[in-house]
Amino acid sequence: MVLTTMLIVILRYGFNLGAIYMQESLVWFHSAIFLLGSAYTLQQNEHVRVDILYRSFSQKKQDWINIMGILIFVFPVCIYFIIVSWGFVYASWSVNEISRDAGGLPYPAIPILKSMLIIMPITLILQSLSILIKTKSSKT
Repeated sequence: MVLTTMLIVILRYGFNLGAIYMQESLVWFHSAIFLLGSAYTLQQNEHVRVDILYRSFSQKKQDWINIMGILIFVFPVCIYFIIVSWGFVYASWSVNEISRDAGGLPYPAIPILKSMLIIMPITLILQSLSILIKTKSSKT
């Protein structure tokens, strides 16, 4: 992404050439990193958490908080995201959506990128299930 940004700047200010598809791709690359990296971040236990009290709790209490967080927040929010995003993603695929800007990203790029709105909650659900299984198996 840094090289793409550098290339955009060089083309724009050095040669007075604009590449809309390159500029759009940067926005979508950022989106892809955050959406597709969320499950990995959860797996690495690097997600944002208010750690003031949590770190002083025993492992049993931390596991209980993690289980409740997954059941009360992660699963319902992910299911909601899937339900809300489904029509949006389906519409993008059904109309063969392309960029609104001339010279923007071509056909399958936009629907693929919008499909990440469904892939992200699915991967979070799978990772959360993995955490629940590991937490349960560590108790036995």
